[in-house]
Amino acid sequence: MKIEEFINQKDMYPVFQPVVSFSTGEIFGYEAFARFDEDAGNVSVEELFEQAKKEGCVWALDKQCCKSAVKTARAFGLRKKLFININPLSMDDDTFQEDYTRNLLVKYAMSPEQIIIEITQKDHVGNDVLKSLVDRYRNEGYQIALDNTGAANCGIQEICALNPDFIKIDMSIVRNINGDKIRTVLYSGSVQLFYRRNSS
Repeated sequence: MKIEEFINQKDMYPVFQPVVSFSTGEIFGYEAFARFDEDAGNVSVEELFEQAKKEGCVWALDKQCCKSAVKTARAFGLRKKLFININPLSMDDDTFQEDYTRNLLVKYAMSPEQIIIEITQKDHVGNDVLKSLVDRYRNEGYQIALDNTGAANCGIQEICALNPDFIKIDMSIVRNINGDKIRTVLYSGSVQLFYRRNSS
């Protein structure tokens, strides 16, 4: 079954993971993750995106995830920041719509200030593509988060080039970090860098 057929036939819904501030203990925002109904079987969202890449329709899946997240967040009355994932490969899709997110927010009476666009970094697309995507969303008033920081495709060079408002350190760095001096130093350095950046 093609990706677009799958999307049209299966019920997509978001789940919201709280993003908690260590300094205050309060919920800062929520990250939206797409899920499908039980009839979708054991197919994961990651597998769907892999299939979407093969079919060249990543944007079709990204767009539906975005719509589901915004629509449901509005229905739930969520007032905190909302992290929405965008795959840079969407820009290579001929159907990519620059103003889609803005029009979606207008429809559901939300503003760009409420949204943090989280750029996924599982696929290597080059800094030029990433910079173009970041600039496009930042110029519309969104803040930018960089996902998978520290993974193979996202390191110091990407942070310097994109100057994100938030970084999400990759699980490969933080998992079992206790007792690992190198990863502890890397993590601590990242935290200090962004603390000083946001405090200045």
